[in-house]
Amino acid sequence: MSDDPRTLRLLSLATVVAVAWILQRLFPFSRRPGNVRVNTALFVAGGVVTALACGLCMVWASQRAREANIGLFNLVDAPAVLSFPVTVAGLDLVSYWWHRVNHRVGVLWRFHQVHHSDTALTVSTAARFHPGELLLSFPLRLTAIVLLGAPAHAVVMFEAIFNGFNYFEHADIGEGRTIERVAGAVFIVPSLHRRHHVARTRELNSNFGTIFSLWDRLFGTFGPGPAKEGYRVGLPGTVKAPGVAAALLMPVRAQALVPPDQAG
Repeated sequence: MSDDPRTLRLLSLATVVAVAWILQRLFPFSRRPGNVRVNTALFVAGGVVTALACGLCMVWASQRAREANIGLFNLVDAPAVLSFPVTVAGLDLVSYWWHRVNHRVGVLWRFHQVHHSDTALTVSTAARFHPGELLLSFPLRLTAIVLLGAPAHAVVMFEAIFNGFNYFEHADIGEGRTIERVAGAVFIVPSLHRRHHVARTRELNSNFGTIFSLWDRLFGTFGPGPAKEGYRVGLPGTVKAPGVAAALLMPVRAQALVPPDQAG
């Protein structure tokens, strides 16, 4: 298999998306049709923008930190069996806090609400991000990689695992309470992330993790998955998901929704 980061990332992502799509067809939770066309268009827009702005800058940051001999794992000689899991856990923790800040800071929420504006949680919802949000996340992620001195292969591994969890947990999979209780004790599973997309402020402010549920448990933002009864996805007070143009314009519209962490 090729060692090219782009190839590895695309292969791993394609595999996870295919498996998640099959599982949501076999074991659906709500059976609601997704907004595939809009989500795919936003995915393409985000991919083009980030490729032009950054490309493989995560790996580049790792390589530059190594050349400059800065960052934890460039100063401490640690085996891959230690540096790889610490990199994955550390970058996932950074992502947890970035996600929480996106729910707290008004200007960031203006972009992040695009993701929450989907009214049907499916695999394609994982691709529903405003290009601006992706660009705004780069400085923090690059800084974390440099401070960790994260090895390039560990960064590639993290991105593959992170993206895999992102697509899997957005899938409309009714995995059951037993799996939620067992696997959810360590990882974010679909039912746990489903809670985060419920159109109520309390649920929106919970389960911010992507890979590990540990962070939500540790910092008091953990909650169980929602029941089917009364289950509704989206932004509070809205019933229809915006189209492509409307979604791209959400950050600059006159009256953006109040960040859920500041709502009454």
